[in-house]
Amino acid sequence: PGILVRMLVGVGFLLYIHGAGSFFLFVLIFGYYSMARFLAGTRLAVPAAWCVAILAIAGKEPRWPVRQHITFSRIFWPSLSFLDARTYQGEYDWAESVNLVVLRLLSFSLDCHQAALKVAK
Repeated sequence: PGILVRMLVGVGFLLYIHGAGSFFLFVLIFGYYSMARFLAGTRLAVPAAWCVAILAIAGKEPRWPVRQHITFSRIFWPSLSFLDARTYQGEYDWAESVNLVVLRLLSFSLDCHQAALKVAK
């Protein structure tokens, strides 16, 4: 199958597994990808990749105060608080998969940086 079909199946699976919480994973992935591409080949690429990775992992921890603020009702509007309900969260909490997502994003970021350095030589 084409890349579009595979991407649609992947997004559908992500939405089924994480429900409305997949929005936060999309934001993390898009932000990290943008940062990695923008900083690739600069001296800030590696420290920024590690700092954002540590912040993402720390932010998803339920014992820390940051996690309490990562909700639809706090980030957007109180009228979207229904998306925070367990009914819309899918089979698996989005915060549980952040460790693996960050590991893949960190790997991508460092590979992107190395590739940019090789092209610059």
